[in-house]
Amino acid sequence: MTFDPETLRTELETGLLCFPVTHARKDFAFDEEPYREHVAWQSSFPVAGVFAAGGIGEFPALTPAEVKRVVRAAVAASARPVVAPAGYGTAQAVAMARDAESAGAAGVFLLPPYLTSLPTEGLVAHVRAVCAATGLGVVVYHRASGGARVDAVRRLAEECPNLHPLPYPGTGVPTCSSAIVNFAPRFALELHTAVHTRDTAAVYRMLDEFVLPYLGIRDRRAGYAVPVVKAALSVVGRPAGPVRPPLTDLTATEAGELKALLEKVDAV
Repeated sequence: MTFDPETLRTELETGLLCFPVTHARKDFAFDEEPYREHVAWQSSFPVAGVFAAGGIGEFPALTPAEVKRVVRAAVAASARPVVAPAGYGTAQAVAMARDAESAGAAGVFLLPPYLTSLPTEGLVAHVRAVCAATGLGVVVYHRASGGARVDAVRRLAEECPNLHPLPYPGTGVPTCSSAIVNFAPRFALELHTAVHTRDTAAVYRMLDEFVLPYLGIRDRRAGYAVPVVKAALSVVGRPAGPVRPPLTDLTATEAGELKALLEKVDAV
């Protein structure tokens, strides 16, 4: 599904962004067939885009060869635009961006160089190089960046018309992302609609009923953002396999708490 950068920007601003998990076998290798089925199911809902092998998709734990396979599987299975990841050092990110284009992805999701503290000018040069390497729209992850760095990257848009800093709620852009789409897509879409129609009563009800207790489990231990999603998928009968080391799965007690929460919102 091919999009020019401006069309991709418009498409991603229409609604909820989907970040699917990456399915794993017991030996932690990529389990392609259930992943394809999951992406097809996810993209059957009115999501704005599918971000393959992103943070929830365990990008740091995948080899470059696995990332290529995941992206191609998502492109083949998805009914919505697929945005492929690029990351690590600049040379590797440039290679991944070029591969995303050759794989038929609609855009590139540029993740930060992990465990590296960059000066602002270094980050700007990194983003500029990736944008120059592809004709696809490049979505930059900036949630963890300081305000000055975000502003510096945004100013690059004048020089790099295919640059799209990733929008989040509160940025004035009518879209948001949610890992909950993986296991409770109807609930996630209902919450998204309530937020954007300013249905305050519905928003607070859903936050109190599920989101805040869910986040309480997610934040209980470092690195639980991915395991809690995979545990929820097992609860709803759509298992995606174990998380990859060094992440650890939820305990049986925590999985039971999660099951009770999902039953409250009829996701099981």
